[in-house]
Amino acid sequence: MFLARYGNEDILILLNYIKFLFTNFIANVNNSAFQIVYWIFKFMFSNNSILYPIKLISVQ
Repeated sequence: MFLARYGNEDILILLNYIKFLFTNFIANVNNSAFQIVYWIFKFMFSNNSILYPIKLISVQ
């Protein structure tokens, strides 16, 4: 329904605008606690991490 009413170009513009807002919000956040949480989650959910078995256990 949404795809029929709007064209694909409009949806791509909307998604790029949302991505633009989200990346600017992340770039403007200079909070160290946010950065620490971000790096913890990034290293937890990366494959070459020490905590990767914890991810595998939590998925099951």
